[in-house]
Amino acid sequence: MNHIRTNILGDDFGFVFELGINIGILAGIRHLTTKKKLLSKVHPLYDEELKKLKLSQIVSRLQAKAKKNGVVDPTLLKNTERFIEYLVFLGVHKGFNFIVEYCQGLDDAMKAFRSEPLPLQTPKANYPTLLYYQCDLQPLFNSDDYVRYDLLTPKLEQMFKHIDSQLQPDYQRYQQRGQFLNADIIMLFHLHDRYRIVVIDVGLFSVADITQVPDLQDVSIVKQRLFTTYGYMRQKTAFEHILMDSDKAGIHYSAELADYFEAFSRDDKDSYKMIQAGGYAHSFVQCLTALLPERFHEEALEVNAIGLTDRAYNATFISDKADLPILGIFQTIYQQSKQQTQGIPYPENRLVSITSVFESIFKNFKRTFRQFFGGNSHNLTTFVEKLRTLPFSDKGITQSTYTEVLKDFFSTADQVPPEILAEVGLEPDSALTFRDAHARLITQAMYNDDLLLFLTGHPGIGKTTAIVEYILTQPILSEGVLFFYFSPRTQVNYDIVEKLSRLDNGKRIVKDDSLICIYSNSTLINSFDGQPVIKYVSNTPLPPELKMPTAVGGKQSILKLVPDEQELVFHKSRYSHSQSSSDNKMAYNRRFTQGVLNTVCSAICTLRHAHYTDKTIPKNIVATATVQSLKKTATKTTAEHLRRLFAEAAIDKQLKDFDDVKLAQIAKTTRHVIFMVDEVIGDSGGSDLLHELVKIAQKFHKHFKVKIIASDASIAGKDVIKQHLSKREPSPAKILYRQVDKAIDAKPLSIQQDQFKIGFSKWDSTIINANTFPARELVLSYKVGAEVRANSAFLEKREKRNDDDAQQAWLLKDIFKLLRDPAHDGQILVYIQNINYLRQLIAQLSQNQFSLPSGSFEKFKDYLEIHSSISDTERQQIHKHKNAVKIIFMTSSASRGITFARARYIFIQVPKFQIENNLMEIVQTVYRGRGGDTAEERALETQTRWLTFYLHDRIYYSDWQPREERYQRGITGLMNIILLVRAAVQTRITGLGDIGEQHELRII
Repeated sequence: MNHIRTNILGDDFGFVFELGINIGILAGIRHLTTKKKLLSKVHPLYDEELKKLKLSQIVSRLQAKAKKNGVVDPTLLKNTERFIEYLVFLGVHKGFNFIVEYCQGLDDAMKAFRSEPLPLQTPKANYPTLLYYQCDLQPLFNSDDYVRYDLLTPKLEQMFKHIDSQLQPDYQRYQQRGQFLNADIIMLFHLHDRYRIVVIDVGLFSVADITQVPDLQDVSIVKQRLFTTYGYMRQKTAFEHILMDSDKAGIHYSAELADYFEAFSRDDKDSYKMIQAGGYAHSFVQCLTALLPERFHEEALEVNAIGLTDRAYNATFISDKADLPILGIFQTIYQQSKQQTQGIPYPENRLVSITSVFESIFKNFKRTFRQFFGGNSHNLTTFVEKLRTLPFSDKGITQSTYTEVLKDFFSTADQVPPEILAEVGLEPDSALTFRDAHARLITQAMYNDDLLLFLTGHPGIGKTTAIVEYILTQPILSEGVLFFYFSPRTQVNYDIVEKLSRLDNGKRIVKDDSLICIYSNSTLINSFDGQPVIKYVSNTPLPPELKMPTAVGGKQSILKLVPDEQELVFHKSRYSHSQSSSDNKMAYNRRFTQGVLNTVCSAICTLRHAHYTDKTIPKNIVATATVQSLKKTATKTTAEHLRRLFAEAAIDKQLKDFDDVKLAQIAKTTRHVIFMVDEVIGDSGGSDLLHELVKIAQKFHKHFKVKIIASDASIAGKDVIKQHLSKREPSPAKILYRQVDKAIDAKPLSIQQDQFKIGFSKWDSTIINANTFPARELVLSYKVGAEVRANSAFLEKREKRNDDDAQQAWLLKDIFKLLRDPAHDGQILVYIQNINYLRQLIAQLSQNQFSLPSGSFEKFKDYLEIHSSISDTERQQIHKHKNAVKIIFMTSSASRGITFARARYIFIQVPKFQIENNLMEIVQTVYRGRGGDTAEERALETQTRWLTFYLHDRIYYSDWQPREERYQRGITGLMNIILLVRAAVQTRITGLGDIGEQHELRII
């Protein structure tokens, strides 16, 4: 019997994959230069080597090596041949796609750098230019490192000359472990006045030995490989892809970061390869700054360190010189990873690092809660230790609960202390609550001359209500007002209509006869075959149609007006362009569809024009539209429709120039023009819309008193406003992490004046913030469950239903406890972001309705269900019954703008996905119980509210051996989510939060 040694061809397979990657990248560079998307003179240096490469030669060489090591099985050798071909194909495919897609983003980088040039005298590039490409195509053919270095050195010398270096690197030094000559791939791009270094380290994850080579023609084996990859991805925690944004001031990289990477990145090969690439990048940066310090100044350098495997990739991007030291940490980790550290072999040293990191996280967690509640430390320790205990079997579930009480904050209904009133410039008033004082500050700001007003107070403080009350004052109504309100959600838009009116026998009555509220949406427009149509609320009946002015009419010259109370049957999707003319014929029916923003802007112009001839038509207009109605086309944005607001004063058909005399005439009846963008960074179009509104204000501010209001509880702090609203492009979802000054940023009420650059000009602005909560105290409970599962897709599928039941049981028990207790008063809010899970929970309660005191559990009588899938009719029912039901089930986004003043108990199931988005949704939900119109409802703001967070996680493992480690990693992930959620809630209530030893943080 032939004996096969282990680890045969393991490294060689990795070299084959790396070779394919390099071939693909070099082919991609040639493709990009041919298409004139990239300038490069360095890639032809590898042409001669590429011409000599033969796939058959590689296969023969590796098969011979396998036979030499005892492999004689013809089937295994044939499988090895196919696998080598597969690795080359995979590598070429990945390499080519990588470089082509990567370079697609370089043009945007060039534009950004041109708009913000560095104050350095460096050469400028007009196009993305590749100055340097380092790779090694020889590992399969030359095992001697020095021979390969000798082959590589002439190419490097030419490239260093190409960047005008009169010196050559110390090649002997840079051949050492962790130095850049050992890197798989290094690229240096010149982007205007910056230089970007891209270092890639390639690794093969799937096969470590010839005995693991799969038969790629066996479908079951291919399927199993997919399951294995899928299982690996399932082991990732929610923090694998999290994005955090911190200001640079005061940020330091701890030496403990090395312990963290050493503990977790070795087996996580993509991360480990990223660390290896980061170490090479550190070496290359040192080389460049030594050769040409004036050209390759740290201010002008960006670094991408990428770990690329056949399974995934991990990357680090550094664009600030303050972050460059992290590359040195990466290099140290890599250099020490295979060495003996203090006489301890690396696997044992890694175990020490893992234990140290876990202990540090657990201590940090306990320290966070102990800062103000030391008396509860025993319960806290029990909570943490119970969570840390691995369940006895895969069927076991660990559950633990911890409760704390927050009291150190102001209630929204508290009277404002005299010193705070003095700070914000308000007259002493012993009866003034924080809500009233906040409204008074907004009113004052509306009268000042600042163009921009930023309202950053917490949800429910009354930002929109204060604006509505300002509009309803007689001086504003008599001078004439146009109020245009934008938000990402139609329900919030309709909330404006409700604030400006009241219900009387099912009909809405506007609070002033001179006011009309209008809105439209795509469903409404489609129901009228794409014609311009609005719904309106007015005390004066309007004609069903109005002729639109020539300037806005275009193809559609008639505006249809539908009373708000009129029920409509919606039909015909805007996307359906086919019409059946018979049973066997289909004809294409193209129709012109009016856009929402176009319709609303045209309607405003039409109504104002109609008022000139018919004074019964109200002159004051309130209009609403969703931010999503702002869209970009290939050549323009639909925001250009905003010019239609004053189209009758336009000189040209393109509405680019306007007659000053006509604008002055319009201003006689409409003196005030107010735009309000709610949740301005809550939608990708918010910042872009704000910039368009500023452009409109520039054009019309001479004749009108224009005010632009940006409202969002996520933009607390001037630095956040400047960062996120100074550019039109939306920022990706992220967690904002800031070190704050307690004396400035943690005030319960504040007002500031500043200037913000939007477009090419700076604009005077007012920022009003409030940090309070509608309760006297807040009881916070954290209920955490965890279980472990073998990483088997089939097992997971069989047990999924049982797992769901286990997750529901805890929440169901708490809901039943409150519903069955006649002494409990106040409503229950249940927040679950997953609609299917929310419905399952309702179904479980319905099945057990006879155990409730009322014996029933009916929609609109006992409970409400609020999510994105409910109909408009159901939404109207929600407003009708929201104060009568016992419990409300909701997803946060669908419930935005709806106040549940009688809610005292809030149950939140914390999502483990899209943490950046869901963190603010959770904060919004916490503030759903607030305000109210009656004295009884307002009294709740001076009482206790209960907030319970539910977290549950299934932690997967591949092998029994690291089961304990996988469980501990999963638990630390849950703890990190708790810390973030708690800090975000604290930030919104008091202006700052705390995590570990960091006591003055803003987490948004």
